[in-house]
Amino acid sequence: MPRNKRGGRRKYQPKKQGRGSWELSVRRNELFEIFYSGVGIVPEGEWDQFLKTLREPLPVTFRITGFKGQSKELMKIVKGQYLNDLMKFTEDELEERDPVVPKNLTWYPDELGWQINLSKKEVRHVPRLEKLKKFLVFETESGNISRQEAVSMIPPLVMDIKPHHKVLDMCAAPGSKTSQLIEYLHSGDTTEEPEGFVIANDVDNKRCYLMVHQVKRLQSPCCAIMNHDATSLPKLRCGDGAHDFVMFDRVLCDVPCSGDGTMRKNFDIWEKWSMNQAMNLHRQQTKILRRGLELLEVGGRLVYSTCSFNPVEDEAVIAAMLDQCKGSVEMVDVSSELPGLKYVRGLTSWKLFFGGLDQGQWYETYEAAKEDKVNNMNPTFFCPPADVAKALHLDRCVRVLPHHQDTGGFFIAVLTKKTHLPWQPPPKDTESSSTDSKSESVGGDICMEQTGAEPSAQKTDMDTGDGTDNDTVPNTEKADTGDVAPGTGTQGEKRKADSLHPDDKAFDGKHNKRMQGYKEDPFLFLEKEDPLFTPIREFYSLSEKLTADQILYRTDSGRIRSLYYVSKPVRNLVQRNCSRVKFVNTGVKAFGRSPSPIVPECDFRLNQEGLGALHNMIMGRTLHFGRDDMLTLLSQDNPYFERFTDDAKEQFNKISPGSSVFKYCPTNSDAAPACDIIVCGWKGKTSTRPFVGKHERTHYLRLFGLELEDLVKEHAEERERRKMAESVISDLKEFDAPSDPEDCSDQEENKATGNTKDCADNKMDINVKDEVIDVKEDISENGGE
Repeated sequence: MPRNKRGGRRKYQPKKQGRGSWELSVRRNELFEIFYSGVGIVPEGEWDQFLKTLREPLPVTFRITGFKGQSKELMKIVKGQYLNDLMKFTEDELEERDPVVPKNLTWYPDELGWQINLSKKEVRHVPRLEKLKKFLVFETESGNISRQEAVSMIPPLVMDIKPHHKVLDMCAAPGSKTSQLIEYLHSGDTTEEPEGFVIANDVDNKRCYLMVHQVKRLQSPCCAIMNHDATSLPKLRCGDGAHDFVMFDRVLCDVPCSGDGTMRKNFDIWEKWSMNQAMNLHRQQTKILRRGLELLEVGGRLVYSTCSFNPVEDEAVIAAMLDQCKGSVEMVDVSSELPGLKYVRGLTSWKLFFGGLDQGQWYETYEAAKEDKVNNMNPTFFCPPADVAKALHLDRCVRVLPHHQDTGGFFIAVLTKKTHLPWQPPPKDTESSSTDSKSESVGGDICMEQTGAEPSAQKTDMDTGDGTDNDTVPNTEKADTGDVAPGTGTQGEKRKADSLHPDDKAFDGKHNKRMQGYKEDPFLFLEKEDPLFTPIREFYSLSEKLTADQILYRTDSGRIRSLYYVSKPVRNLVQRNCSRVKFVNTGVKAFGRSPSPIVPECDFRLNQEGLGALHNMIMGRTLHFGRDDMLTLLSQDNPYFERFTDDAKEQFNKISPGSSVFKYCPTNSDAAPACDIIVCGWKGKTSTRPFVGKHERTHYLRLFGLELEDLVKEHAEERERRKMAESVISDLKEFDAPSDPEDCSDQEENKATGNTKDCADNKMDINVKDEVIDVKEDISENGGE
C-alpha cells in the first residue's frame, strides 16, 4: 500500500471501471490462491468452482422467528404467491438467471430458513423490487424475521439450547446470533417465561449499542448485554456464598477472525488478505476459547466458530486448547444434527505457507520454520502429530465452503466439558454442585446455584499479578464498593469495603481502570412494595407473579418516565454484578408515563414492546376482538366506538378510559389468521386508538390479508373527496342567493320581464348542496377523516 508524505497509509481510492460505476475491489489475490489451493481445505477437482463462487455476491437469506405465534401464518405468506409477486422479472432477465423464487434452506429445521436468489444490492436498488425490500425491512423491524447470512445460523443451531439453560455469547455484536439464541431459549412448548437467560457480551462499546437494537426486536426480558473484554470476562455472582458464581450451560465463542469466508460480501478482503492476519489473531482466539471453557458448566456445550477458512484460526486453536485440557474437554460429532447441510470435515493435517510470491515456502512443522528464522512463529500454528490429531478428533469439526450450497464460508467446532479443567479445582461446596439446583438469596431473589469454584492458585495467563483471581475487572467509575445489599430491591446501600468477599475487594481501591465507552445510566429496581407500582398493579389488575422488584428504571434524578421488566434471574445478576461489569442494556419497556386528566388513578400506560412478556399477567383491561373489530382498530387511527360490532361496544362500556389490551383469538380452525394478535392502545370516552408502530401494524394487517400502503392510499383518496366537497361548499357560499330560494313570489313579474333564470339557478344550487351533503355522509360512514 503506498504511503503519503507523512508516512501514513494513503486512503484507498477505488478504480473507475466505466462511466458512472466504480470497482470497489479487484477480486483476486495470488497469495490467497496459492495458500488455499495447497492447504487442502477444498476437495480435489472443486478448486475452480470454489474460486468462481467466492467472487459472486451472496444471495439474500432470512430466518423466520420461530417462537412467535405468527410464524406459521408468516410461513404461509412466504411459501404462497405473495412473495413471488414481489420478485417479478422480465423474460429477458429470467433467461440470465434462475427463476427468482424463495427457496427453503433444507438443513434449517421447520422450514424457517429461506433464501432468495438476489443480491443485497439488487434488492436495495432495483426499482421493481421496492415492495420486496419493504417486506424484508418491515418484517425485520417488527422482529418476525431476521436477515442473517445462512452459515451464520449454524453455530446457535448446534448449541441445543433449552428454556432452562444459562447461555453466554462471548463476542456477540452485531447480534444476529444472539437473537437466534434468544429465540431458542423461548422455543419451549409452554408459554411460561423461560427459567434460563442469555448474556450477550462484546468488547466494542459502539457495537454493543448496535446489538441492543437487534436484540430488542425479540422483546425478551431474559437477556442482558455487557461490554467487556472476552479474554478476561469475569464470573458473575448469583448469591452471597463464597462460590456462588454463574457457570453457563451453553457458551458461544464466535471469535474475531480474518474473515476471508465473507469475501462474497466484503470485497475489500480480497486486496487486504495476508497470512499475518491469522497469525496475529491466533493467540487472542485461543484465550477467548480458554475463558469460555472456564465459564462452562461441567456437562455443558461450547461452540467455537469463525468466518475464516484458515486452519491457523480454526483447527489449530481447537488442537491447542484440547491439548491444554488433558482430556477434560472433547469434540462432539454433530453430523446427525445437521441433516441436509453440505460441508467438509475438519483437517487432521495441514501445512502453512509463509513469505511472498517469489520467496514464499511451505512448512509442515514449527521446527522447520524456526530453523529458517520465519518471523512471528508459534508452535500451536502447526498440526500436532498424526496420532495426537486422530485422538483429538479434529475431523469432527465442520467447514462450510461457498460453492456447495451457495453460501459464505464458516468453521464450527462443538466441544463438551466432561470434567473440571486441570487448572480448575473441583467445587469446595459439594452441597451446591447440582447443575439444575436453585436457591433463594436473602432477599428472595432466584439464584442459579453453581458448581464451579474460582481458579486455583496455579497461575494462568488470565490471572492477575497481585494474587487475586482473574474475575476482578475494572469498575465503571471510581470507588464503587461492591454488590447491592441483599434483601433490598433498589440500588441504594452498598456493602462496606471491609465486608467484601476477597474476590470482590479488587474492585475497591485506587487501581481500578476506567471502563471504556459511554457512561451508562444506573439500573435501579423498585422495592417490592414500592408506592410507584401500587396504582399500576391496581389499575391493570396485575397478577401476583409479577413482583415490583422485577421492574427497573434508568434514572436516579428527576421524574421516572419509563419502567422496564426483566426476569428474576436476570434481575438477580444485574443487581449483584453492576459494579463488577458494565451492563449496557437489559429488560423490555413495559410502562411509559402518560398522564391524562380522564385517568387520574394511573399515570402509566402499557407499551407494545413489553406486552409479549406481560400480557398473561394483565388480568384486567383486556378486550377480546373478532376479526372485523381488530381490522377496524388496526386500519384506522382513531375509530369511534360506533364503528365496532355490538360485542366490542359492550366491552368498551365495561371499562373506564385509559390504556388497554386488545386481543384477537381465532374462534375456529379455519379462521384467518390462525394465531393470536395482541396490541395495546387507548380507550377514550368516544373512540379508541392503537399504540402500535408502523412496522408492527403493517405486519398484523398483512396477516389479515391487507396492505397498509393500500389502506393509506384509500384514505388519501377519501381525503381528496372531502376536500372537493368542502371546496364546492365554499364556492356555493359566494352565490348571492335569496334567503328562501324556493319562495319566488315575484314569478309573475319575472315572467312578464322574461327573467326566469334566478329561480332555476337557485334550485340548481340546492341540488348541488344536497349532493355535497350526501358525499360527506358517505365519507363519514366509510371511515374518512
